[in-house]
Amino acid sequence: MIIIHFIGFGKNLFKRNCSSEILFIAYKSKTVFCSEKIISLFENAAKLNSNWSAANDNHEGIRINADKSSGNGWFLLRLSVHDPIIVLNAESDANGGIMKMAKDIHSIISTAENLDMLDISALTNYIG
Repeated sequence: MIIIHFIGFGKNLFKRNCSSEILFIAYKSKTVFCSEKIISLFENAAKLNSNWSAANDNHEGIRINADKSSGNGWFLLRLSVHDPIIVLNAESDANGGIMKMAKDIHSIISTAENLDMLDISALTNYIG
């Protein structure tokens, strides 16, 4: 099972130039599978969502740029180099931008197949 730990979420998320980090912690045997599945999932989502664009130059995982209607920022999903952790970093220049991206991310992950070992309860609680 993967547990999501939020670091940096709080009142500052609703101010401009906000950033946040989410760590998805998994058993070592499942981490690579989960990261590959999540990266593939978001690569496909970026192709289908005209408000998102995937950065071409990311070698760590996948970075999605979100336009003003989708959070006015970006998020990066990557596998940690040293630990069995999938990291999600996000930044936004808009009030409530990270919340908007978090809701979109939750929507995609919560409806994905073959990610039943992913515990997204902390993300679900965050977005309310």
